Amino acid sequence: MAYYFAYGSNMDKYQIEERCPKILDIGKGLIPNKKIDFTRKSINRNCGVADIVDSQGDVVWGIIYDITDEDFIFLDRFEGYPKNYTKKIIKCYQFVNPNPWGFIPEIPLQEYYEELYKNPFNFKEIDAVVYEVIDKSATTIQPSIEYLHLLQGAAEENFFPIEYQEKLNAFGAELRIQLNSQALDLFLEISDLIAMPNFNEKIKNTQEFGGADLVITGSLERKQQLNENYPLDLVVLTPFWKELSWVVSHIYNSDSTKWLFNSFNKYIYFKEFGEAAIEYQNKNPNDTDHIGICRVGIAKAYSLLTEGGILSVE
Repeated sequence: MAYYFAYGSNMDKYQIEERCPKILDIGKGLIPNKKIDFTRKSINRNCGVADIVDSQGDVVWGIIYDITDEDFIFLDRFEGYPKNYTKKIIKCYQFVNPNPWGFIPEIPLQEYYEELYKNPFNFKEIDAVVYEVIDKSATTIQPSIEYLHLLQGAAEENFFPIEYQEKLNAFGAELRIQLNSQALDLFLEISDLIAMPNFNEKIKNTQEFGGADLVITGSLERKQQLNENYPLDLVVLTPFWKELSWVVSHIYNSDSTKWLFNSFNKYIYFKEFGEAAIEYQNKNPNDTDHIGICRVGIAKAYSLLTEGGILSVE
């Protein structure tokens, strides 16, 4: 067994578990005097992929794994070792939470961790293997939004410092601005479609939506079952379940918008979409058509993109 420090897409728990089934996540940590960059173009991903480069005073955050020799063989193949990446054993610092397991802070978790990160005694030095690009580009090679989302999702889920999360976000800012117009065009298109006379024909085969802790249903019995068996799920009960299910699915799965979501923020998006629909329905119980509740969902997606929400460009 050895420690492996992941700073790129292998921070994503689903990707690393698929590649290395026996791997064990032992926490987060940092490498001092390095910075994150994208110095190699991946043929498979068709975009820039992560690397670490020397940079005095900077840090790279990542996830530290306990990994078997067998899994390292698999990982070498995925990482392109020894052709594209070299392996080094370097000193890194694992974050150690000083509070007992189960401790619940009285302040938001991000703020709680930011305070703990300031104390050097909350880190312990360990040796870990890292992969580093051999033939580095002198300039940043643009990562795709989908690839960057793997890094951003892990950073958000593990409460990396906000400053570091902002550095990751900055790599995709210009590309997001280009893509935002496509997303906004989609919202306008959907808003028009739901008012078209043939919309009922378009949605006739739509299934009940369920995903990321949100269910949209037209059955009271189904809602009661879900509330009993999955109490943490948000269930929207509405006579316009087909129309609303189509809207939320279309926004999430469209090529114009799927780049917006990562494995972390999609749960927030679905939650806010569902809560907005429920609030609208409670205020408008006598609505006779679907247009109002659907447009509230579209407006929520729009606000998350443009008004500093989870999907916005900083």
